[in-house]
Amino acid sequence: MFDLSQVILFELRSAGDRLWESVACDRGSGRWIVYANLRPGALGTPEPGFAESARVLRNVLDTRLSAKDWIAALLCGDRVSCTIHPEPQDR
Repeated sequence: MFDLSQVILFELRSAGDRLWESVACDRGSGRWIVYANLRPGALGTPEPGFAESARVLRNVLDTRLSAKDWIAALLCGDRVSCTIHPEPQDR
């Protein structure tokens, strides 16, 4: 059996390594929580670091976690800069 958290981390690092110094995930309180720490220069990329990070996080997490039971915290240093949630599903 494989460890889903390791698969998620591998995919996030593969897609967002240029954006983040570190990325970690935790399965707690009934949902997946992902912490991605922006690299100092990531905000100066052609596409803003926040928008690109949100796109990568949503793409990987929505693909791997069909229940949409996740939240991601995007960190700048020791501060939470924004949280990213799954897109609302169409009803």
